[in-house]
Amino acid sequence: ALSSFNLHQTPPRTAQTSPCPSAVASSTTSSTVVTSFDHIGGLQSEIATVRGMIEKPLHAPELFVQLGLAPPKGILMFGPPGTGKTMIARAVAASSCATFLSINGSELLSDVVGASETALRDIFQQALERQPTVIFIDEIDALCPKRESSADVDKRMVSTILTLMGGVN
Repeated sequence: ALSSFNLHQTPPRTAQTSPCPSAVASSTTSSTVVTSFDHIGGLQSEIATVRGMIEKPLHAPELFVQLGLAPPKGILMFGPPGTGKTMIARAVAASSCATFLSINGSELLSDVVGASETALRDIFQQALERQPTVIFIDEIDALCPKRESSADVDKRMVSTILTLMGGVN
């Protein structure tokens, strides 16, 4: 879990100053802020863990092959609002020259049958087309509240997100 911390008061860089052309924050919220690890204070341990899990497979995939391990396909960060989860995800995308897709789970929900699942599939398709990609799903509990839920839409969303995440290469 991420603990509370104080952010540095340095202004965030814009996408134009990024060394990676693909690091422009491509997002469902159309943000163009590129965050570096220098913008995050007090989470050195968490940053090191996340960087090891995400950047190592991208920069040194041969290490995983030599050890006979499959690299992680993703990570789940959890914690109260305001603890740095989004900033860490943005920084990982920028440092890995990856596209950043930010999804707000509650905004994907629709009353139209199948629309939410289609929107999720479209986002994962965008990610495939723009590889490497960091998909950040904020408020994932809105998409997948409980597996035991009796609502059909909840069951479909859980099934869809697990299928999409399982198919990530």
